[in-house]
Amino acid sequence: MLFRVHGVTVTNWDKDPLLDLRHGDRSKLGLGVVYAREIVSDAVDLVGDYLAWRPLESVDPDSANRTLHFPRLFPGKNVAPINHAVTVVEALGRYFDLDHSSPTFEQDVRTIWQKLRLLRAGIGGAFEIVVGHPLLPGEAMRAARDSATALLTGAGHARLACDHLRWIGTGAAGSVGPRARIHIGKHAIQTFTAGDLAVSILHEASHRFASTIDVAYRWEGLRNDTGGFTGLTNDADSYAWASRRIWQARRGHPARI
Repeated sequence: MLFRVHGVTVTNWDKDPLLDLRHGDRSKLGLGVVYAREIVSDAVDLVGDYLAWRPLESVDPDSANRTLHFPRLFPGKNVAPINHAVTVVEALGRYFDLDHSSPTFEQDVRTIWQKLRLLRAGIGGAFEIVVGHPLLPGEAMRAARDSATALLTGAGHARLACDHLRWIGTGAAGSVGPRARIHIGKHAIQTFTAGDLAVSILHEASHRFASTIDVAYRWEGLRNDTGGFTGLTNDADSYAWASRRIWQARRGHPARI
């Protein structure tokens, strides 16, 4: 299997014929690429607008609010005005655990914006997607180890341990490889929505193009920071899911897309 979709080369792991994609899966993957580029582009726009808006807010709040309630519209689409400030602050608070009152808040937002720009530049260019096995190399061992660790940490972690074990059955969504390769599991392509597939692409692309790391995962409780994770301004899942949240709000997409 070797084809190109929206400028992205798609191949499979070691030319394994079992990893070939059917037409419907190829179309979904293509839509995932389109969504991934839209998502990070919207995030760059709105976070950048928010940073430009903050100084205006302190000088002329009324003018600032009018600016944020009338965003740039998409050609040919009637997009309802939204409050950019609320959208950005909510997304960054939920997925980066940023406190609006923190003295480092603005610098943290600028750090995130710079990495989003790197991600947009990288994913907007040529890169390669490699379709992998349902379980990518090393994932089974990691899942089993993390499950045991969760159980040993005490009561209340049984559900987390089960999540880790279930990961062995469903397989990793993706990983990052050499050069500009992004590995996506065939299981993910077949079962994820196009929007969730875009998140997986962005997660892995952020490793490659913005030097993020895996600090925490949304499915571990990242959404509400229940795991007590720190340092999320360099976390891959935070970039992917915060950007998706901004994209959904800006374009009026449903939660399950």
